[in-house]
Amino acid sequence: MKKILKLFVPFLILISSCGVKDIKNDLVEYNNIVKNSENINSYSLDINSNHTVSRLSDDGDSIDERNTTYKMSILNDKLNNNYYFNTVNEKNDYVMSLWYVDGIVYLNNSGYKISYNQQKQDVSYLNKKNGIKAIELNEDEVESVKTSKLDNKVTYDFKLNELGRTKFLIENEYLGYGTTFDLEESMFEYKVTTIDSIVVQVVVSGMFKGKSIGEKNRVNFYESTLYSNFNDVIIEKPVDSLDYTNINVNKTLKEYSVEDLSSYKSYLIDIGYVENNGVYKLNIGKVNYTYDFKNNIFSSTIGKTVYNYNYLTDEASNDGCIYLFKNISETTCNNTQIIFMLNLKNNFLHDVSGTNITDYSMLNEN
Repeated sequence: MKKILKLFVPFLILISSCGVKDIKNDLVEYNNIVKNSENINSYSLDINSNHTVSRLSDDGDSIDERNTTYKMSILNDKLNNNYYFNTVNEKNDYVMSLWYVDGIVYLNNSGYKISYNQQKQDVSYLNKKNGIKAIELNEDEVESVKTSKLDNKVTYDFKLNELGRTKFLIENEYLGYGTTFDLEESMFEYKVTTIDSIVVQVVVSGMFKGKSIGEKNRVNFYESTLYSNFNDVIIEKPVDSLDYTNINVNKTLKEYSVEDLSSYKSYLIDIGYVENNGVYKLNIGKVNYTYDFKNNIFSSTIGKTVYNYNYLTDEASNDGCIYLFKNISETTCNNTQIIFMLNLKNNFLHDVSGTNITDYSMLNEN
């Protein structure tokens, strides 16, 4: 029995030496890999994501929650400034694909196909949908790091302190949610896998909570981003590109001098809206936008959820709650509703910004 123990003791010592080591040396190696990975000209990404956002009472109990799960595939060709992504929700009943090739966006939303010219910096899809990224870290942002090495593969398993966790959430834009998010607490795991000194996978799992528009929220999340096909990506426009309806989203003020409701309707048709029985509709992504000029309403429909914005009274509504933009303190709407209402009004303002309209009463059909 003693001989067996003598054989195992050195082996245990060897294993423990591969665990938590000197942070400084590991960070130098890790940060060099992160910097080196940023120089890759093109790559593929596969993303798996699950987020549950809970509204909390003053006591910290969950009032309600909203879960989002999706899978996404991305091709990014930075050298030629081209991009592609495809996303599928958890029920596989919603699929959206977007190509950005040679300054043209091709958008296929479950069979609804449109295309339009756009500068890349103005295409929100391209700025946001790039998965989670590895971040450079300083010693004062890390409590510990455990490395595992096998041939040319190295995995860094970090335990970040509050400073490091906040940095990760900010740099990966987790604190957006349409408004400023006041972070109060966070706790999550952060793991980065590399091969041949290139980041190939980033995994994060945990939670953070805080306040947004005065409302407490907790976000439980898991996300994995897998990188591959380094410097070997070619992106071309969709093979059925001729089937995409082209809309013009770059008209200038001089081109759209709106004198009455009739000329505004013509403007809407020109930028992609479709008229049906006096109602004007535009489908972008999974959102359906609608003008009802008889009731002065601009609305958005997401699934079975409808948000209405009255552009004459400057108020929005959803599911019985009303949000007065001129007196935001008087509302029963929750944080999620308010964010969608703010986005809805901004979309209306985006439409009219392409014209010379300053008096919205011009858009009243009665």
